[in-house]
Amino acid sequence: MKKGARTCVLFIGLAMALVWSPRSLFAETSIPADGKSNATALGKLRKFELLNGLRIVIAERTQSSGLTCSLLVKAGSASDPAGKEGLSYLTARSLIYASQKKPAQRWKDELEDLGAQFAIHSDRESTVFSAELHPEDFRDYLETLRQMIVRPLLNPSEVERLKSEILQELEKSEPERGRNLLRSWVFGAHHPYGAPFRGRSDTVSGLNMMDVLDFHQTQYLPNDSALIVVGSMESAALMDTVREKLGGWIKEKKTEGLIPDVRNRERLEVRVIEDQSPGASVLFGHLGPARLVPDYYPIRILNLIVGGIGEHSRLVQTFRARGIPLRTLESHFRFLRTAGEFEIRVELSRTSALPALKAILASLGELKDGPVSESELEEAKAKLLEWHEGILSSDVRVAEQLAQMELYQLASDFLLDLPRRVSQVTAERVAEAAKSYLNTSSWFAILTDADGTPVESEFSQLGSVHIVRQRSLE
Repeated sequence: MKKGARTCVLFIGLAMALVWSPRSLFAETSIPADGKSNATALGKLRKFELLNGLRIVIAERTQSSGLTCSLLVKAGSASDPAGKEGLSYLTARSLIYASQKKPAQRWKDELEDLGAQFAIHSDRESTVFSAELHPEDFRDYLETLRQMIVRPLLNPSEVERLKSEILQELEKSEPERGRNLLRSWVFGAHHPYGAPFRGRSDTVSGLNMMDVLDFHQTQYLPNDSALIVVGSMESAALMDTVREKLGGWIKEKKTEGLIPDVRNRERLEVRVIEDQSPGASVLFGHLGPARLVPDYYPIRILNLIVGGIGEHSRLVQTFRARGIPLRTLESHFRFLRTAGEFEIRVELSRTSALPALKAILASLGELKDGPVSESELEEAKAKLLEWHEGILSSDVRVAEQLAQMELYQLASDFLLDLPRRVSQVTAERVAEAAKSYLNTSSWFAILTDADGTPVESEFSQLGSVHIVRQRSLE
């Protein structure tokens, strides 16, 4: 009997002392609640490690009725060999949808029978297989995961079918091509962070099943993975199942690929795209900090002040003061292990893109050179704390954050301690972060404009800008 509707989705994205138990195949660390309301909302957090190195993170949440189970594999597009960009993405899809043990339709039918929602999150440094299910179905789901990911048996024709699907996706994804172009400029086309995470048409076309199996053998290792379980299930019973199903996953020594340092480019570059769609857009970006930067919290607040607190964000205020009609606005600091990126994307109506680029640079310049007001600081803090409350209210979002904590080896109390750390950030620290991490002298921008009217002389006040005109983002 079916327990729920089928949902099958494919998404594009702790050092501690161990106390060994002689009665089990795992080591355990317990992180007790400390009386804080956040600890109660998060639930009882426990960490284990199997003898094969697989780390287990469990958040027991008695208020939950379901279970979220995420398998984090610390391999993403940055692990793709040169000339095989897109291999990590194809591997993740092939393990699930090209299995001889469970053909794609059978797998989808089983998800439907379990009432489970399943997703694959792929990015540059990790791949996460995530499912929402009923606690009583955990054993069956983990057995399926074991068959498909730990010991895969692939169907060559299905791998080829998935390749064709990816090639079609690459043809249709205009926004992704823009971001790929930006990342290629920020990190360099040959840097692991600069390559498109789904690959390029020429590299994906050359991949085959043996490439997938080789990537799986070298990158999908228990000692470089973690299983995160959040919801209403006691850790003792859960660990018996995990030990049974994943204890036999064989530990191997992983060859660590060195991620080279990224040097900031001392140049300005603009791509002008003559697009016939209505309106205009700007994609602006530059190099950003790594995830473990000491200024992480001031930077998060800075980003909200730039474009994340609605009417009072600096970008919205600047656009309105200049009479530039704004349809949508996004700003992001994306943090990676050794470097990061800062990105602003705006969509406009009834105007050209060049005035918007000038407004972005003016707004960032004002932030770099001037103070941060107490009112915008408090509004940004409130927004960040609202985000934090939203995390704690959702099993899925808690699991996502626990996966990030494992990936970047963040402190065990990262989620619990966030409100205190945010409260300690001052306006002066945010202003210092703006000076350090916003860049108006080395950046890249893509201007998409229906008429392509900007001429070289109109860019002169921006400095020595290298301008490239293209008919499309191809």
